[in-house]
Amino acid sequence: MILGLIGLPGTGKGTIAEILRKKFDAEVYLMSDPLWKILKALQLEPTREHVAALSLSIKQNGGEYFLAEALRLHVATAKPLLVIDGIRRLADIAPIRSRPDFHLVGVQAPFTMRLERLRRRRRDPMEGRLTPKTLHQQDMHPNESEVPTLLSKCAYTILNNDTRQHLENLVSHYLKTFQQKT
Repeated sequence: MILGLIGLPGTGKGTIAEILRKKFDAEVYLMSDPLWKILKALQLEPTREHVAALSLSIKQNGGEYFLAEALRLHVATAKPLLVIDGIRRLADIAPIRSRPDFHLVGVQAPFTMRLERLRRRRRDPMEGRLTPKTLHQQDMHPNESEVPTLLSKCAYTILNNDTRQHLENLVSHYLKTFQQKT
């Protein structure tokens, strides 16, 4: 079974992936992994801003399916439960979208909760200094432009606006639902 997580930064996609990894032995694949590896190989600072610029550059120069191809290769050897974290575009999931065991799951959270989560997690040095204005600008970045459309295509959406325990309960519930359908 493959679960694809889509949502804006700070909605809890990574937390859901972690829950699935720890509780259900899921394998987690980050859509941005190939981009982080390129940044490392080029000895560029590993920031979200650099990843976004690299992704946009690849897309604009004919590589729209670059991440999809990397995903296709990974799926071939994945564990029985694979979680894809950070889907941003329909093209990203082109090779797996029609699989009967693929489920696209939207993850949403209120803007203010997202802002606070991002400030706390600090995966990127800029996250600790986020303001409502800069988060809004990130949400409007071309790499995020397809997220609202993809969210509307999700048969399932998790609203992550409560405690972690509540989120774990929701994740367990949805996983059981998916297992019954697959």
